[in-house]
Formats: sequence, structure tokens, C-alpha cells
Amino acid sequence: MKLLTLHILDAAVIEGRISLDDLRGERRWKRFVTVRWAIALICRQQGYSFPRIGRALNRDHSTMVHAVTGADNRLKSDLMFEALVNRIRNRAESLQTACSTRAIAA
Repeated sequence: MKLLTLHILDAAVIEGRISLDDLRGERRWKRFVTVRWAIALICRQQGYSFPRIGRALNRDHSTMVHAVTGADNRLKSDLMFEALVNRIRNRAESLQTACSTRAIAA
């Protein structure tokens, strides 16, 4: 099942310990960029277009191309980044499952 960008963003806010405003804001601090790159990578792996990912993060599509390229390279050499990506993905899957379960129960 394709993860919704809403759940990916919520998971990133929780796992990255940053606010949604900081995530979508203008600051380019390393901790914010790292989480944005992880989100861009996960969204792209889910099949979302660069413009769609950019809208979710309040960024231009070309910025998302750069983010995914950078994230792919970083994933190969940075175990901490790989762990962050996995935590965000797992949390997003849990959030989506919880929302689906509640919708069925209602």
C-alpha cells in the first residue's frame, strides 16, 4: 500500500523531533535538511512525483531532485541517515495502519 505524504510528514515530525513549520520553513539548518532529504527519498520510493513532493515540503521540484540524489548518495555511506529513513518509514506505516483500522472500525 502506498504511504500517504501526510503520514510520512507526521512520522518525520515525530522521528526528527522538529515541528511541521520548521520542516516546511525556509531554514536550511542541517537537522532540518536531513529530515527533508529523508522525506523526499521515502516519497520518491513510494512513487510520488518531484512536484508533488515539493508541494508537500513547500519546495520547488528541482530542489527535490537534488534532495533525492543527495539522499541516495548519503544512504550508501551514512548509517545514522539510513536509520532515520527506516524509522520514518516504519512510523509512517504504523500511522497509516492505525488510521485505516480506525476507519474500518467506525
